[in-house]
Amino acid sequence: MSKTNSPSKNFDKKRALVMYIMELFTQIDELSSLKKSGHAAKLSTYILKETASVLEELDEETRELYFELLVLLGSRRDKTRLPAISEEYVEALTESRRNFLKDIRAQLAA
Repeated sequence: MSKTNSPSKNFDKKRALVMYIMELFTQIDELSSLKKSGHAAKLSTYILKETASVLEELDEETRELYFELLVLLGSRRDKTRLPAISEEYVEALTESRRNFLKDIRAQLAA
């Protein structure tokens, strides 16, 4: 932990990263489901790329924490079959996902 980061600030970043990673997992699962169903999934692909762009904005210390959490959370994921996803479902969630990304970016930049 660097001298400029308080324990509270680090906890907030960790919490934001966990939420971000879980959202990435959800989007990957949705994209996979759509592709398996024969959909083009262009919107889902675009949203996933937009979500992944947050990684480019992370400082080195936060990026290291991201990868630690990614491995930890990924290894604990439930591998059960996911419900079918429709392109309409993804479209309906687009705005809320953009708002989520905006909030995550702000939390990670703090």
